[in-house]
Amino acid sequence: MSKRISNPNAQIALKEFIGRENNYIHFEYENEMKQYEMMKNGDPGAADESHRMMAENNSTLADDPVTNMKYLMVCNATLMTRFAIEGGLNSETAYNTSDLYIYNMNKCTTVQEVLDLHYEMVTFFTAQMQKLKKQNIYSRQILL
Repeated sequence: MSKRISNPNAQIALKEFIGRENNYIHFEYENEMKQYEMMKNGDPGAADESHRMMAENNSTLADDPVTNMKYLMVCNATLMTRFAIEGGLNSETAYNTSDLYIYNMNKCTTVQEVLDLHYEMVTFFTAQMQKLKKQNIYSRQILL
C-alpha cells in the first residue's frame, strides 16, 4: 500500500519557506529550458550548461546525495529525450538513449559518477542533434 502525503499544501508551503530562508530556490523556468534548447539545436555548449545546472541544483528529492542526483538525472534524461524528439531525432533512438543512460546510472555509487555520466549523456544527445542538422543542410547548387 502506498503512503499518502498528509496535507501536501502545508508541506509545500513549508518547503518554500525553508527554501527562502536558506536562499535555496529552483532555477527560473526559462533558464532551465535553455539547456534543453541548446541540446536540441546541437549547440556544443549544451553539456557544460546542463552540467553546471545539475551541479548547482538545490532540489531535494532524496536524503541520500547520490540518490538525489540520480533522480535529478532521470528528470533531465526525460526532458532531453522529449526535446531531442521535438528536434527531429527518431523517437526510438531517443528513448533507447535515455534507457541506456538511466540503466547505467544505476551502477553509479558517487555524485561525481552520476554527474560524469550525465555530462556524457548530454554530449551524446547533442552530437545526435548536430548530425541531424548537418543532414538537413544542402548546398545551394543541390537545392537548385
